[in-house]
Amino acid sequence: MQSDIGRIIAMIDQRIETLQDLRASFIREFGGEEETHAAEAATGSIQRFPRLPPAQTSGNGNQSRKDEVASFLGIHGPQTRAQMLAQMTIPKGTLAYVLNDKERFRRRRDGTWAVIEKEVTPEK
Repeated sequence: MQSDIGRIIAMIDQRIETLQDLRASFIREFGGEEETHAAEAATGSIQRFPRLPPAQTSGNGNQSRKDEVASFLGIHGPQTRAQMLAQMTIPKGTLAYVLNDKERFRRRRDGTWAVIEKEVTPEK
């Protein structure tokens, strides 16, 4: 029982670390904490990124992470990992796993990632 609790706590700690990294990334890219808090206070809300259109779903009805990243890149064009992490709700490790699919994604010379276009062959 204790080992299960330890694993759950480790998972929570990992998620907290991922969120802290994401927060730091936002602050580096968009300005200091003071500016961020001032903007939130002035508008009374936090800007939300639009939801992606649905693609294929997994057995539980949710979009798979690979489909989610492919849809995102299809809409926004090639992006760096940092840009994807800043605009998507996906853990850093999951994004790394998804981008390792060499049949679906490729890293371009400029450091951005893109979806590999599949050739469509007509059926006979």
